[in-house]
Amino acid sequence: VTDALRDYNAALAIDETNALALKGRASIMIASGQLDAAEPLVQSLLASGAYAADAHFFVGEMARLRGDPEAARVAYGEAISADRRYAPAYASRGLIKQNALDYAGAIEDYSAALNINPQLTTAMAGRCWSNVLMQDGNLGRARSDADAAAQADPRNVQAQLCRGLLQLRAGEWEGAQASYEAALEVEPGNPSALFGRGVARRRSGDNEGRDDMNRARDFEPHIARAFEDLGVRTY
Repeated sequence: VTDALRDYNAALAIDETNALALKGRASIMIASGQLDAAEPLVQSLLASGAYAADAHFFVGEMARLRGDPEAARVAYGEAISADRRYAPAYASRGLIKQNALDYAGAIEDYSAALNINPQLTTAMAGRCWSNVLMQDGNLGRARSDADAAAQADPRNVQAQLCRGLLQLRAGEWEGAQASYEAALEVEPGNPSALFGRGVARRRSGDNEGRDDMNRARDFEPHIARAFEDLGVRTY
C-alpha cells in the first residue's frame, strides 16, 4: 500500500486530474479511515466523469463511515445506476438495509452481488448474518455462506463470527472456538469473539472459558443476552 500510494502521489504531481491516480489514492485513504483527505479526491473523480461507479461508491463509503446511512444508500444506488454489475455497491447497500432491519432487502442485495461476483466474501458474510437475524431465515444457506467466506478469507471477521455462532448453535464446540480465535487474531478485543470463544470453551468442559466471557462483558455488559437472543445456550 505504501508503494502504491507513493506512485499515485507521483502521478498526481505530474497530472492532478489523472483519474486512475485519483481513484487509487481515494481508495487507500478511505480504507485507512482518512475521509477528509479522500473527500477532494473523490470530488475531483466525480467531476471528471471517469470511473463513475467507483466515485459514487466512494461517496457511499464515506457517508456510511460518517454515520449517514441514508446518504450512503443513495450513493450506492447511484453507483449501481452507473454500472449494473458493480458488485461492491450491492453488498454495501445490503449492509445498510441489514442495519435498518430490512433483512429481506439485504439478502436481495447480497445475492445480487454474489450473482455478479461469487467470490465476494463481504456479501457472503452479510447474507449469512441477514439469514441468522431474519425470522425464519435460511440457516442452511447461512452456514454455507459463512463456511465459504471464512475459507476464502480467514481474516473476514464477520464471516468467522457468523460461522462461530452457527457452530455454537450446532454444538460444534471445537469448530466454534477455532472460528472465534480466527476473528480474535484480527480484532483481539472483539467482544463477540471473546464471548463466543468463552462459551465454546466452557461448553466443552474448559471452565476457564468464563475468563473470556467476563472479559467480553467488560466491553459489552449485555452480550450474554445478545447471544441468547440468537439461540445460543451460554451455560
